[in-house]
Amino acid sequence: MIKITLNLLPPIYISLIEKEKIYQIIKKCLVIFLIVLINIGLVLFFAKKILERNFQVLTAQNIKIIPRIAPFNKKIQEINNTLKVIKEVQTKTKDPTLYLLELSKIIPRNIKITSLQLDLENNSAKIKGRAQKRPDLLKFKNNLETSAKFIDLKIPLGTLLLKDKIDFEIDFLLVE
Repeated sequence: MIKITLNLLPPIYISLIEKEKIYQIIKKCLVIFLIVLINIGLVLFFAKKILERNFQVLTAQNIKIIPRIAPFNKKIQEINNTLKVIKEVQTKTKDPTLYLLELSKIIPRNIKITSLQLDLENNSAKIKGRAQKRPDLLKFKNNLETSAKFIDLKIPLGTLLLKDKIDFEIDFLLVE
């Protein structure tokens, strides 16, 4: 089968017709694009209206709820203030357990503690007790001196000269 094409139009008109077809295609694409944009705009417009209405409803509900929750907010604020005060007190207060643990480790068997005073504000302490023998007391004194938690031991010299059943009193400073 042979196909015969007959061009009766001059080449200028043919190029104009081709341009007209291209313009028609571009026009259709632009119309479709505009229709899509209009639809997106409508969806966004109605979404905005719905969100505004929901926002107004929520605002009205919040206005109704605020007076009911005000006492709770006040109590919460009071509790928070109390917790702040407690935290401040805890940070300013030193923990005596560190010193007590250290003392419990270094006290020899034959030493009986009758009194322990810890003054955490002045970082000082006083121990009163009874040692069965002088070597026990000297060992306790040495343990206190070598400990990293206690410094500046003061023990009366007369106490160290006694041989047995020694009532002693030791003053020292606490290391932070």
